[in-house]
Amino acid sequence: MPRASSVWTLPFSEPFTLTQGFAPPDKPWLSGSRGIWVNIGSEDPSLRSPCNGTVVFSGMLAGREVLSIDCSGIHSTFEPATSSLHIGEAVQRGQRIGEVAPPKQEDSHMRKGDLHWGAKVSRYRYINPLRMLQGHPRLKTLQ
Repeated sequence: MPRASSVWTLPFSEPFTLTQGFAPPDKPWLSGSRGIWVNIGSEDPSLRSPCNGTVVFSGMLAGREVLSIDCSGIHSTFEPATSSLHIGEAVQRGQRIGEVAPPKQEDSHMRKGDLHWGAKVSRYRYINPLRMLQGHPRLKTLQ
C-alpha cells in the first residue's frame, strides 16, 4: 500500500457528525461505503487539503462535483465539492482547496453540509480516511 509522507489533517471544520462509516464491499462491483459520510455542522463550507499533494481530479463525475488530491500515492477524494483548482496544481496541507457543494434538487436525501470523504490506494482499494489523521477526531454519531 502507498504510504502518505505525513499524517493528514482534518479537511473540514469541526464540529462534524459521522453519518455513515467506512464499509467497503467485498467485491469492487458491489455497493458499499468506500469512504465516510459526514455532515459539517459549521457554517464554514471550506475544504482544506489534508496533505501536501497534487490535484488529480476536479470536475463532474457521475453527476456530482468531485475533487481528488494525490497525497503521496493515496488519493483523498471529496464529493460534492466545488473547486477552482486544476489537475496538476500543487497544494499544501491546510490550504483551502474548495468547499462542500450545496445539495442538488435531485439529491433530496442530502442535507446542507453533507460530504463524502474517501481515501483510494489503488483502482479498487479504499481505506478509511480517518486512519490518516493524527490523534483522534471527535466523532458524534447519529442516533
